[in-house]
Parts: sequence; structure tokens; C-alpha cells
Amino acid sequence: MGSLLFGHSEKANATEGLTAQVYNVQGQNNAPYIPEGASPILTTTVSNIDFQWGGGAVAGSNRSDDVIVRYTGSILTNTTQDISFYAPADDGVKLYIDGVLIINDWYDKGGGGTTSEPVSFTAGIPKTIELMYYENGGGAWVQLNWNQSGSMQVVPAEAFTSQAAPVVKTIGAPRNLTVVDGETSTVLTWEAPNTGNTQPERYAISFSADGGGWGIATGNVGDANALNTTITINHSLLQSLKPSGTVWSFHIRSDNDTESLYSEISNVVTLKIGKTAEEIAAEEAIRLATEAAAAQAAADAKAAADAKAAAQAQAEAAIAAQVAAQALAQQAEAARIEAETAAIIAQQAAAAQAEAERIAALQAAQEAARIQAEIEAKAEADRIEAEIEAARIQAEIEAQAEADRIAEEVKAAEAKAEAEAKAEAERIEAERLAEEERAIAEAKAEAERIAAEEEAIAEQLKQAEEDAKAEAEAIKEEAEAKELEAEKAAEEEEKAQEEELKEIIEDAKDGKELTEEQKEVVVKALLEDLKPGESVSAEQVKASGVSYADLPPETPIEVRTDENGNALVITAEVAANIELVQDPGALLEAAFTDPGAALAALGSIGADMTEEEREEATDMVVATVVATGAAINAAAVATGGATGGSTGGGGSSGGGSGANSPGSRGGRRW
Repeated sequence: MGSLLFGHSEKANATEGLTAQVYNVQGQNNAPYIPEGASPILTTTVSNIDFQWGGGAVAGSNRSDDVIVRYTGSILTNTTQDISFYAPADDGVKLYIDGVLIINDWYDKGGGGTTSEPVSFTAGIPKTIELMYYENGGGAWVQLNWNQSGSMQVVPAEAFTSQAAPVVKTIGAPRNLTVVDGETSTVLTWEAPNTGNTQPERYAISFSADGGGWGIATGNVGDANALNTTITINHSLLQSLKPSGTVWSFHIRSDNDTESLYSEISNVVTLKIGKTAEEIAAEEAIRLATEAAAAQAAADAKAAADAKAAAQAQAEAAIAAQVAAQALAQQAEAARIEAETAAIIAQQAAAAQAEAERIAALQAAQEAARIQAEIEAKAEADRIEAEIEAARIQAEIEAQAEADRIAEEVKAAEAKAEAEAKAEAERIEAERLAEEERAIAEAKAEAERIAAEEEAIAEQLKQAEEDAKAEAEAIKEEAEAKELEAEKAAEEEEKAQEEELKEIIEDAKDGKELTEEQKEVVVKALLEDLKPGESVSAEQVKASGVSYADLPPETPIEVRTDENGNALVITAEVAANIELVQDPGALLEAAFTDPGAALAALGSIGADMTEEEREEATDMVVATVVATGAAINAAAVATGGATGGSTGGGGSSGGGSGANSPGSRGGRRW
């Protein structure tokens, strides 16, 4: 698995592992949490997440139940692709990548879990990872898998690194938007986001209706109201966009313009704002009708009050007459009731006496019936008891007979079953022996076939090895022959070049002027093995038959050693200029033929000297400069220079920088 993603060099350079923190959450059950301010009981480092603790201590702690383990670190791949994750466990897990919850299986389970949506990875760019695991009881295990090669496999240790993942800035969306409509304005209220790692700088409010959309903000960055979580929108603003009574949709977004971060939208609230013209007209009609009804009701109430006053007077007179009549009727009724009461009391006394006699007779009859019933019940009970006893005895007899019959049947069945089982066992054993013999024969035949195939394959392999060895020998011999041929050709070419170089150098020694092609051969031979920091000696240049001007201008030339034994190295260009200065005749000729070269040569005077040598040679060069001054002035005029300035400049240059002459160096030349 790891070899698909990580080479040896990456593994060697990466710091592998995850930090594991174990927390004690004793007393909590399903879906526990780490208490605020709690410290881990153990902190350690693990290579990856693939653990099976069973009923033992979890994650190296001293606890086997009621724990949460928090694994944190970074994860990366060597390929750019989308990868999904799977974290089976007993019990619950949560998985975060770059702070985003992609697996939420935070409940008791004995294994399995959810497969995440794919997460986009860029090769070599780490992401933060956090896996929360809890054990509630029973067996304990957890594993983290990913699918980056077509199947779920355990994430290898090479994928985890202490290399810090880049911080992905996020901004959360506002929460719990509410919209309340009033008489003249609409008020929006929401809560600040509780997600993301970046603070909003302001909030953007969007409202839309009938296909149109508009927006406002709580302010600009740094405004006093920019982070307010409430805003009032006047009806006049909305009604300037759409008629009153339009249904509007509102939502809020968090903005951070400095970081160019903009959140998802909040919940959407849809609400009708204001009233339509029809609703306003209907309300006005209802108001007018209500006012008219109130006026009519007031008139009706006044008329009713007047009628009520007249009726009240008549009613009071009638009531007085009725009261007098009722008093007389009550006296007559009281006398009648008293007479009827006396008659009823006499009748009730006679009825009570008769009822008492009837009850006494009834009680006597009931007692006699009870005694008779008890006698009959006892006789019935004795009869039933005798019948029950007889039935019990008969049942016992029948049960014993049935038991004997069943025992005989069972015994016969057992004997039959035993015989059948024995016959079946003998049949199975015979079949097993036959099967074993057949399997042994087949296995023997298969072994012989395999042995024959292996022998044939071995012969083929042996022949293939011999063929490959012969082919390799042939290829090796051919390569060696080609290599020898190439070496021989190279030696011959090198020998020819050396001969050519010797001839060129001999021609140079004989005073023959070299052609440009010959010069190129000599220069190539001089510089061919020159390494950085090395130089060509003046003696080598002189012996080769070329001049400094034939060399590349920047070629380092060791011209001599000073009195302290230090090598003096200058460029070929400077050496050529100094060589021209040392030959007054050549310098004078150059003044006429190449004034620029003559001036460059004079500017190089003293470049091959130490400061002391340069001062010592100052006086000696003046004569040469004066002798050639006229010619240089003439050349300068020809090239557009100023005559007087050139004369003075030549003298100053010669005196200031010193001259390079045989006398200034004790007659030494290179």
C-alpha cells in the first residue's frame, strides 16, 4: 500500500506519526464528551490507527472502558486525487479533515461505520487530521482506512507527518435568521457564526422577490455598525422596488473582504411585507361598515332604553299586585299541606307494620331454604368427591397402560433408530473410505501431474536461463568489442590530434605563422583540461605558438611570481595589452592602425605588477609615453578625440599607473 504513494526518500525525510491523547470520561454513556478543562491521562505517539485492544487497556492507558482517544496530526499523499475514508470501530468515531467533519459515527456500535464523501488532496500538500474515538464497554478496537487505489486499505504510517498543514481560512455563516414585519419597517435579527476560523468584517443582507434581487450591508470594514446582528429595512425602500404586499425572501452572508472570504448563506425566511391595494380597500370598507353599524346600534340602544323605562313602571305595579295574591295563596297551600302530611304519616305507619311482618316471614323461609340447601350441597359434594376418586383411579389405570404402551413403542423406535443409525454410519463410513481412496488417487495423480509439469517447467527455465546467459554473453562480447573499437578510434583520433598539435608547434618554433584553424586546435588543446580556479602559464602560451590575443579574453594567465613567491594571474586580454605596451614599435604601429587597441594597451599598464613595482616603474614609462604621444594624439584626432586632452591624459596615465617594461621587472619577460 505505502509503496503506491511514498518513495524511500520521502519516507526517510518525513517525521511520521500521530499524537494520541487519552481522556477519562467515566460516568458518561452513549455519545460522551471531553469535559471543559479536562487534561489527558496519557499522551503518546502512534504510527497509524489500526488497534485491537479487545477487553484490555485502551491506547496504552490503565482503562478499558469509559475513555475517549483523540488522534491529531497531518496527512498527505504523493498523488493528486480525491480520497474517501472509512473508520470502523467499537464503539464511536468522528473524523475531521482540515477541520471539516466528514464522518460522524458518534454512537455505540460493535463495528462498521460510514464511508465519507471524497476529499480532494494535492500531491505533497498536507491536511490536518483529527480522529475522535470512544470506548463505552465490552470489546475495543478502531481502524482508519482510505480508498486511494480502488479499495479500502489501512492508512499507512508514511501518510502521517508532523509537517504542519497549511491553515485553510474559513468563515462561518450567520445563524437563526428571523424576520419581523411592523407597520412601517421590517426588522431582521440573526446570530453571529459559531463555525470557521476567521472573524467576519460585516454582514451582507440579500432580499429578493419575483425574480429580482437586491442587497445591503451592515457597513464597511471598521464601521461602528459593521458587526451588528440586527438591521431595520424601511417599507419605503422595499416599496420602491416592488409594490406593497409583495412576498420577499431574506438571507444573510458573512463577509471578510480583507481575506476575500465569503460564507454560505444563512437560513432563508420568506414573508409578505405590507398590504396589497385590494387588502387596503377591503379593510377600509370593513372600517366604514363597522362605523355605520356602531351608529345604528347606538340609535337602537337609545330607543330600547326609552321603551325599557316605560315597561319598567308597568312591571313594578304588576309585581306589587302579584305579591299580595301570592301571600294569600301561600296561606291556603300551607293548610292543605298540613292536612295531607298527617294522612300520609298514618298510612306510612300502617304500611311499615305490614312490611315488618312480611320481612320476618321472609327471613324464616330463607333460613329454612338455606339449611335445606346446605344439606343438598353436602350430599352433592360427597357424590362428586366419590366420582372424582373413581375417575382418578380409572385415569391412573389408563395412564399406566398408556405409559407401558408408549414405553414399548419408544423401546421399539430406539431399537429401530439404532439399527438405522448403525446402517447409516456404516454407509457413511464406506462412502468416506471410498471418497478418501478416490481423493488419494486423485491427489496422487495430481501430484504426479504437477511433478511432471514442474519438471517440464524446470527444464524450460533451465533452457531459458542457458539461452539468456548465452544471449547476455553475446551482448556483452558485442558491447566489449564496440567499446574496444570506440576506445581504439578515440586513441587514434587523440594520437592524430597530438601529432597535428606537435606539427603545429614545430611550425611555430620554426617561425611559421599559424593559420586560424591551427590556432583553434592549439587553443583547444591548451584549455581542454583547464579546471575552475586553474590558469594557463605564460610559458605554455609561448611554447604553443599562439598569442594572448588568440585566447578567449577571460582566460586566466599566470604571467610570473612576485618577490614573495605569489603567482600573478591576469586575463588573456590584459596580457595581450601589456605585451603590446612592452613593444614600443608595435605600440606605435597600433597607434596608427588600431588606435583603440593602443589606448586599451596603455590603460593596462601595470596590471601585471604589485603596487610597489608599479611605483618603481613610473619614471621609466614616461619616456615611452612621450615618444608615442604624438602618434596617439594624431590617432585620437582621426577618431574624433581632443588633441590637447589626449596628450595630457597620456602622460598622466603613464605616470599614474606605471609602465610595464623589461626594465621595471628586472628584465624579466614571459
